[in-house]
Amino acid sequence: MRVGLPRGPVSPLAVPPSARAVAIPGGGVDPGDPGPHAAGWRTVSVTDPDGGTFAALLTYPARTATEGAAPDAAGAPYPAVAFGHGFFQAPERYQGTLRHLASWGYVTIAPASHAGLTPDHAAFAADLYQSLDWLVARSSEPDAWWTGLVDPAALGASGHSMGGGASLLAAAEAATIRAVVSLAAAETRPSAAAVLPRVDAPLAFIVGQADRIVPPASTAALYEAAGPPRQLLELGGGTHCGFQDDPFPLVCDGGRDEGQLPRTRRLLTAFFELYLRGDARWTEWVWGPSPYDGEVAAARVDPGLSLLPAKSSVLVPAGGTAEAPFTVTNTGRAAARFGLMVSSGTWPAALSADTTPELTPGTAFRGTVTFGRPAGAPLPANPLSYTIRATAPDGRGAAFAIVLVDGRAPGAGPLTLPWLERPP
Repeated sequence: MRVGLPRGPVSPLAVPPSARAVAIPGGGVDPGDPGPHAAGWRTVSVTDPDGGTFAALLTYPARTATEGAAPDAAGAPYPAVAFGHGFFQAPERYQGTLRHLASWGYVTIAPASHAGLTPDHAAFAADLYQSLDWLVARSSEPDAWWTGLVDPAALGASGHSMGGGASLLAAAEAATIRAVVSLAAAETRPSAAAVLPRVDAPLAFIVGQADRIVPPASTAALYEAAGPPRQLLELGGGTHCGFQDDPFPLVCDGGRDEGQLPRTRRLLTAFFELYLRGDARWTEWVWGPSPYDGEVAAARVDPGLSLLPAKSSVLVPAGGTAEAPFTVTNTGRAAARFGLMVSSGTWPAALSADTTPELTPGTAFRGTVTFGRPAGAPLPANPLSYTIRATAPDGRGAAFAIVLVDGRAPGAGPLTLPWLERPP
């Protein structure tokens, strides 16, 4: 492709004063590494609203990494996550992942109920959200070892296989659940797919590409039944039982890729850091422009908005400006205004607006980024890369687009840019 700019005088640099360039934050910390807390654990007895009880494995930030350790109150209150085990499994098979979350400052509670051959999926889902209610209630009790431990406004759910499906059922019943990450979620009775349109929480569906028990196509059906913000994340080489610390020896689908658990813990931690702790530094890592920075073999993401074109290029003449157009479309379920930002760089960049007008579902806003090349600024050795970001209200989702920027000397002929022929 040959790209040329018209010959003749070049306009002086002019960037609209009403627009602003904003640097986009990044995560900066590997969410697969252990966090700053030791992980303690103990078995607790949870009382449900009807007076019944069930055992659950409680894992939490602690002063020492031992069973029954005192909690680390310094960082409290902590987000809490209910975790559902797979069919005929015990919570202890997921202890490594639960301890990883605890090291990052999460209290996890994993009911041991419905672990037999005839589980009641709806009742198991109730145990998940009722265990969170129980944690919140216990945390508010004075003079207890867990007083003030849990943040009632930061509750999430997760689970594997049957427990993954149950976590979706739980989110449909409990609006207090603010985010769900399922691992190879299995369809349930009643149907998780049928209730997913009622779930308003952000959802991440993680599945192994080599899963022979709950194959990716099965998880894709759940993803398609859900509303945004939602993600379908496929782990290359991942198996069904590879989400366990010690894969169940019977009726399993083979071994585990050694990278499966570390990748899973990265995805879990980053998603919950964004949606339960509200740490916006994780937005770009979770939503793109390359979601999870290569941790997944394939991804489908729907943040509730689109930003197109995803990749574009522009030539800026010396001492002049050039515009890169973009379109933001509301693909969500409600009217919304979307915040707009562009990363800073060597040359000035400014947006035509800081926010979109209110967009009803299916409607779009067209804007521009104006790039300026100061007079006398040399051509870069490589094209400059800028990132445009559109963010949904309350940070519920975000979309990204890349613009590659280059320039040429005034009066020069057409410039061949081979990098336009390939994606950045």
